[in-house]
Amino acid sequence: MHATFHRRSGADSTVSAVGAYPRESPRCWSFETEDWATFNDFFLQHNLTLYSSEQFHTAPRPDMTPASSPFHPTDGEDFVFRTAPHPVRTPPNMWRQVIIKAVASGSIEAQVLKCLATSPLRGDPHNHTVPVVSMLHTTNTTFLVHARWGLWWSSTPCTLEFWAGVQAVQLLQGLAFMHENGIVHGDIHPNNVLCNFSEIRTQTPCPVFDKFKSSSSYRIAYIDFGQSMQLPTTPGIKIPCSEYAPPPRFRAPELDGGATYNPFSADVLMMMM
Repeated sequence: MHATFHRRSGADSTVSAVGAYPRESPRCWSFETEDWATFNDFFLQHNLTLYSSEQFHTAPRPDMTPASSPFHPTDGEDFVFRTAPHPVRTPPNMWRQVIIKAVASGSIEAQVLKCLATSPLRGDPHNHTVPVVSMLHTTNTTFLVHARWGLWWSSTPCTLEFWAGVQAVQLLQGLAFMHENGIVHGDIHPNNVLCNFSEIRTQTPCPVFDKFKSSSSYRIAYIDFGQSMQLPTTPGIKIPCSEYAPPPRFRAPELDGGATYNPFSADVLMMMM
């Protein structure tokens, strides 16, 4: 679910959001697109305002200074660097854009993200997990609210030097960090990696984005921990194959028809594909 932060007169910061993408969850739990409307009042209590897809994509973007520390944005900073062909000053009540994801209460995804988003793990410079703004709980559902970063895979082709010297380094750092802390992502592919830049490109390649990629501010982060696991870091660990697997192009071959596999090794192979 997409969103934008707002500030109301005499109130704390507010957020607006759109859409949802709940993943595999316990059989007793389900969350459909039409269910979002039933939580309007709940979100308003937490300074969140839901947007339809059409409203969200046509809304003005925040006119804010990008976060000096992408993984630790302050209240007065935007989550991402951005550019638009015709900059529009944001209305006084609009703040930063976020994503909201609905998961079952007590799900492993919520547990893993809570672990990655809190001290001491969040403060580690090798933690390449998209910033989590908040986690909102109801009886059966937890709403994960995280910064809305840009699509990493949709950027223009990069040079081998940039891939090897910047992107691959950050991907490996983030994955090694998760594995050192017993966390398996389980679903690594381009849709589940973001970068801290959101642009409206008027030409390809985009000069502004190309310049940003060469700066020291460029960061990439993992999202979507719906297939994640917390496991002992025992060398050679094997677990049974699950029914879910990433898209074939990015899937580790041992997930196809195998009885058991090493999930840490599968993560590494999926990242390299």
